[in-house]
This record gives sequence, C-alpha cells and structure tokens, in this order.
Amino acid sequence: MIEPPSGVVLAHYGKKGMHWGVRNDTSGGGTRKATKSEKKAHAAHWDQDKANRLVAAAMKDPKVLISVKSQELYPTIATGKEFLDHMASGGLLNVRQSDIYAKQDTPGGQYRLQAPDRYQKLKRVAV
Repeated sequence: MIEPPSGVVLAHYGKKGMHWGVRNDTSGGGTRKATKSEKKAHAAHWDQDKANRLVAAAMKDPKVLISVKSQELYPTIATGKEFLDHMASGGLLNVRQSDIYAKQDTPGGQYRLQAPDRYQKLKRVAV
C-alpha cells in the first residue's frame, strides 16, 4: 500500500454543487406551502363569511340592492327582502359572484353604487 506524503490530509466537505452555508431543514419547522385541503378550508371560511355579510346587510336594510348570481347566466339585482326570501326558500347562491350592488343614502333617496371589497382603494399610511 502506498503511504500519502506527510502533512497531506484527504477531507470531504460536502457534495459537488452544494451551496456553502445552506442546510436542508429536516425538522419540518420552516415555511411551507399550504396544502390543498388547507386552501379549500380557507376558501370555504371566506365564502361563509361573505354569505354572512350579505345576509346581515339584507337584514339591516331591506332596500339594499344585492347582485345575486345562482344558476342563471347573468346576475340578477334583488332587494334585501327578495334576497332573504330567496335564501329562506332554499335558493342557490354563488357567493363568489354575488355582492352588495347599491345602498340608499337616505330613506327615499338615491341609491349609491358599492364597490366590491376587492376594488376598494387601500388607504396609504405614512411611514
């Protein structure tokens, strides 16, 4: 057997192409993507919350106009009372495509269109 020259040490410092200082987390405590079931649960929670807001708005003001989309191709505009009657009779509702359409400023006054939540401008906060 051939002896290596004195002072020469063969050492292994990782795999070829391995990045220095990067460790794979095997404990599972790092960030991770949400699983499909978690995404479905989150969407279901959001849908239930929105349905509750629609019903609460209709109960608070029966003259509020709600854009309702169920089985039809186009959404229909219903008053709060019509919406509650529709829901009480077991009517279907596509929550993701239904929203509050307009509210009355004063009793007997003009209706003011409501922008859906996703289109409302965000307030900027000075930092």
